[in-house]
This record gives sequence, structure tokens and C-alpha cells, in this order.
Amino acid sequence: MEIRKVQEMGGGTLLVSLPKKWVIQNKIEKGSIITFEEAEMGRLILLPERNTKKENKQAIIKYPVEYMEVLFNLITGNYLLGVDIIRIQGKNRIKYEDREIIKKAIRNLIGLEILEESANSIMSQFLIEPNSLDARKIIRRMQMISKGMCHDAIISTIESDEHLRKIVAERDDEVDRLYFLLVRLIRSAAQDSVLASRFGMSQIDCLDFRVAANLIEGIGDVSIEIANESANIQPQEIDDEIKKSLTKALETLDEMLEISMNRFLDQGESSVIKLKNNIEELDKVLNQIKTDATSKNRKSNRALLEISLSIDKLGGSLMG
Repeated sequence: MEIRKVQEMGGGTLLVSLPKKWVIQNKIEKGSIITFEEAEMGRLILLPERNTKKENKQAIIKYPVEYMEVLFNLITGNYLLGVDIIRIQGKNRIKYEDREIIKKAIRNLIGLEILEESANSIMSQFLIEPNSLDARKIIRRMQMISKGMCHDAIISTIESDEHLRKIVAERDDEVDRLYFLLVRLIRSAAQDSVLASRFGMSQIDCLDFRVAANLIEGIGDVSIEIANESANIQPQEIDDEIKKSLTKALETLDEMLEISMNRFLDQGESSVIKLKNNIEELDKVLNQIKTDATSKNRKSNRALLEISLSIDKLGGSLMG
């Protein structure tokens, strides 16, 4: 870190000299144009004119491929790497069925839109300006959806509600879309210090956000497991004791989810003790469910044990 003293010229104009090393690296000379941008926490970003214009990254994916799943993954992979223009280029016409798979892959990625389409090619482009995105808002949105999924997955078990199970599965797609967008954003920020500064993120922040995004995306996946397993439980086999235990587990998880996210976003440590108390309470409730599931002769015992294991997995990930 360099410290420089602000000088004053006539008329109240304040000046500060530029670091020589930075000037040489960016080929700044008399008459060069520099763009100033205000960032969070009073920071000022200086951009040499040549760096203010961003070139679009492009990728061409050849069609056909042996398996369409490979092409699907290539589209997603290029998106995560920050590619702006993705073109599917075929030697021959793209089959209707394959075209629908390609469009589905594009629709799964926020900000990626089809701009050109012909018989043997599809061109899509990322149309969101990165500077307009906010990583904290994206991860908070992911957290709210995942929390709702977890809540409804357990409620669908308690109430044997098929409608809720379907809703949980549908919302997982939205979590995945937000996850992909966040990973793209974080990767771009990690490789571009100027972009990271605009987001108010350090390199450590980029790593923390990636870990948190994986955690929240995992919560959605485990919620799907719970919802799917609940379909194997007969309604008449959910007695009052099981309902009471599942309700208590739900209340504890809800609190843990909120504490964990607030702790991450606010960088606070004051809730660690509360989380430990929560995990102890959750262990007690899950042990009760396991005891009930093994002490009574029910066809749904295996499903109840699987659900308790999934809830335990959620609690462990939130504690970490």
C-alpha cells in the first residue's frame, strides 16, 4: 500500500500523483484519458481508456455431438467461464429434438438470450451488464428459495401433500439458475480486480461467496431428497409423535438457515453459540424420530430414517 499526500493548486483544485509502477504498466502519458468510477466505502476506481471497452468473449460449439448431454454441458460450462457469445454451429441442419435441448440449456441460464437462429446454427449472447448485478442480493434470493424448499419438503411429509412435493421440485430449477449466474459473476470478479472492486469484493470474498453458493445449492438438492422420500410414506403412518418431531426439526432448521446466512453476509460471530444449541436440539429431535421409526412395525420406517438422515445432513452443513 502506498500513501500519498494530497496537494492543492490555485482555485481550490486538489491533486494526487499516480504511482509510477501503475503508470508504466498501463502506458499512461501526457494527454492519456483516465476514467474515474465511484465504488462502495469511499473507494475510487481508475480505468485507463483502453480498459474501459470490454471485448466480448466468444465460443463456437460444433454440432452434432455424440451425446446431446455433452453439448448441454458445454453451453453451461462456457456460460460459467464468462463467455458472452455462444454459437452452436452445425455442418448440417440441427434436428428439431436437438434444437429444443439446446434452447432448454440456454433458458436455464439467466441473461443468456438467443439472438440469431438458422437451420444449422444458434447464436446466444449474455445481455446483462455485470456492473448491474449484486452478488449479495443474488445469494440472499437463493437462500430465501432454498429455505422455502426445505420448509415445504418437511411440511409435505407431515401433511402427505403431493402438491407441495411438486412445488419443491419446480423451485429447484430457479435455485440452479441463480447459482449458475452467481458462479459466473464470482469467476469474473476473481479474474478482474476492477470488476471485483465495483462489486465491493476482495479475492477472499470471491472464495467465501463460492462456498456459500455451493452450500445453498446443496440445501435445495437435499430438500428434493426429502420431498421425494416423503412420497414413500403412507399418510396413516405419520402419527402425532412423528409429526411433533418433524415440526420441531423444521422450526430448528428454519432458525439455523436464517442465522447462517445473516452470519455470512454480516461477517458476524455472535450467533455461533446459538447455532451450537440448535444443532444439539436437532440431534435430540432426530434421535427421537429414529427411535420411533425403529420401535414400531411400519412400512414407512425406511423412508422416515432416510428423511432424518437428510435433515441431519442439512444441519451439519449449516453448522460448518
